Amino acid sequence: MLLLVGFLTASAADPKLTFEAATIKEGDHILNPSCMVGPGTLEYRCWANISGLIESALGLPAYAVQQEKAPLYFIDAKMAKSSSQEQLNAMLLNLLADRFGLTYHTERREVEGYFLAVDPSGVKLAAAAELPGDVTPIVFTVGRPGGARPPVRLGSFDLNGPSRDRLPGDAELIGKAVTMKMLVKFLSSVYQIAVVDETGLTGTYDFVLDYRDPNRPEQMESRWPELWTAVQKQLGMKMTHRKGTIDFLAIDHFEKAPKE
Repeated sequence: MLLLVGFLTASAADPKLTFEAATIKEGDHILNPSCMVGPGTLEYRCWANISGLIESALGLPAYAVQQEKAPLYFIDAKMAKSSSQEQLNAMLLNLLADRFGLTYHTERREVEGYFLAVDPSGVKLAAAAELPGDVTPIVFTVGRPGGARPPVRLGSFDLNGPSRDRLPGDAELIGKAVTMKMLVKFLSSVYQIAVVDETGLTGTYDFVLDYRDPNRPEQMESRWPELWTAVQKQLGMKMTHRKGTIDFLAIDHFEKAPKE
């Protein structure tokens, strides 16, 4: 059995980092929870339950966080244009502690899932192009091949981008300035199972991944291979199914009715 330690490596958030303004409302009617950064990186909006908010604040996949189904919350926050992703995460974590009284701890748990490693044929990723310091990197654009898509900022996904000249089952993942932590979180969300990084790759990378959309009916035609095959052939990484032990975030306390 593989022992995976140090998965939750986020340090305590700087208490001085806070949103310029933030409102929180309950929203149980929300159908598609998500978090996004608005135009110009001045606005942060998140529709999620407490587990989803923690995942967003610490950049964790769902399998590594205790899941609380309800209620859902809508957060609308303003921040400085110069805020980095790390600063955004710290501001959200501080907001959860202040408004929800959130406390948590980590513990070891065994999981069954996929473990991502570099394929013997070698990794096929390009180092990320250097970006100006005041530009928020585009991380993921997900959609159908064959059409221009608006940029999607750090931590966001575009599942319904415009497309043309494609087969119904085709899908495309475009990554810019992507870390392995971001990639395994995406893969975990697709497969709804733990996907753990064993690649040892610590940089940021640009890539395009064409694959058969696993969320489309099997009878829909696609020119591309299944996702795990595409990851191996196009990115040079293989996914192996087995058991392992990870650091798991357990929620000790949070107030369901956040403070104003």
